[in-house]
Order: sequence, then C-alpha cells, then structure tokens
Amino acid sequence: MAVRQICACFVLLGSVGVASAADAPVHDPLWKAALDKAAENRTWRPRRILEDERLIHPKGGMFDRRTESVHETYRDEEGRWWARLVSAVRGGKDVSEARRKELEKRPKREFFKPENDVFGPLWNASNTATRTQLRHEFEGRPAVGFLYTMEARDATWVGVVFVDAVSGVPRLITVVPDRFPVQENVTIRNMTLEFYFKEDGERWSLDRMEIRSNIEAKMSALFTWKGRSEVSLKFEDWYELKD
Repeated sequence: MAVRQICACFVLLGSVGVASAADAPVHDPLWKAALDKAAENRTWRPRRILEDERLIHPKGGMFDRRTESVHETYRDEEGRWWARLVSAVRGGKDVSEARRKELEKRPKREFFKPENDVFGPLWNASNTATRTQLRHEFEGRPAVGFLYTMEARDATWVGVVFVDAVSGVPRLITVVPDRFPVQENVTIRNMTLEFYFKEDGERWSLDRMEIRSNIEAKMSALFTWKGRSEVSLKFEDWYELKD
C-alpha cells in the first residue's frame, strides 16, 4: 500500500470525530476482533531488537552511512520497557562504544507504552477506530483499513490499521505523527512509521517497525548533513511474562 494513498485517506477522513470520555463507544465487530486478538497476546515481549539504520544522502556515495545494531530489552522497576545496546557494526567495523555515545544524545526510547497502544484498553475505553474503504492483501488474504487519531504523550498520532477482513488479526499500522523527537543537532522534517505484525500459530506479535524521515544533522560548525533516514527494527525471541 503506497504511503501517499494512506495519507490521502487521512485528508479525506480528517473530520472524523473522536468520542468523548463520557461516551461508551460501540466498536465495529471487526475492530472488536482485533482488540480481542491483541488482548490474548499482551503478555508477550521480545528479548532482542535488531536495528538497521541507514542515512541516505541525495547524492549518495561517501555521504551515505549504515549502522546495524543489536539491542536487548528490559523492564525497569516501574514496569516500563527499554532497550540497551549489545553491539553495533558500521562499515564492517565494531562501533559499539561510538554507538552508545550517539544514543546517549538522543531521547531515550520507551517501548510498549500502554497509552500509545491503539489496541489497548486505555484508548478504546473512550474511542474507536473508523472503518474506511482502504483495502490491501497480506499473503493473499484481504485486509480492511481502519482510521484512528490518538493524542499520545509526545504527539498526535494519525494512523491507518489494516486488519484481516475475516479474523480481525492486525497486520499493519501506518502512522504519521504531527510532532517529532527532539534530538541534539538534528532536525526532523517529516516522519512516517509502519508497524508490521505476524501470526505464529496461536500467537500474534509485532514483527518489525519501519521509520522513515527527512532530516538535517549539524555535523560541525561548517557542515550540515541533509538527507533521508531509514530505520528498521526487527523484534525477535518473544517470550511470555509470568508475572
């Protein structure tokens, strides 16, 4: 599904209202099936995240850069989920220490925030996604697109969720936020996020996350790098929480 088609859907359906907290939303049966599937799998978490970050300059060549990193997930005392760097490779060389210093300058990334979960009870207690005319196929199976708008802590998220037309199993979320992470010496011009899901027997889980943005990075007092950032996060080695 082309991103421009989904973005066009955002414009056409931009007037769709969000239910007030006092309302008890009546969920579309297919959306309700997606919520039920997500609830069955909410206790699962990945042990590893494989990150592939590419910085692509319009002219290519020496200005391009690719970094492949391995992270491990952990939960803090407050129940929040984070990831710590295990190793990083760039141009065939180990750059783990340099990568750690780079990540220290960026906002710390929290995973699996309940308030950012469109399938979670917090958002769905007072809101519901809206069925659209968008259709797509995943592995030969038809999927239906649902539009949602979420006021998250760090941005307003406008997204389209594709769920299996028969079972309601979520397959893809495409999101366009209205604000972006603030990073030292880096300006983000736009951003699109895509979340791909997969089924493995009875289990449903997040397979990978794709983040694309145009950025300007101040490398020195005399040089500002302008280009495209493409980040792929692959979630692996899932396990079920026991507590």
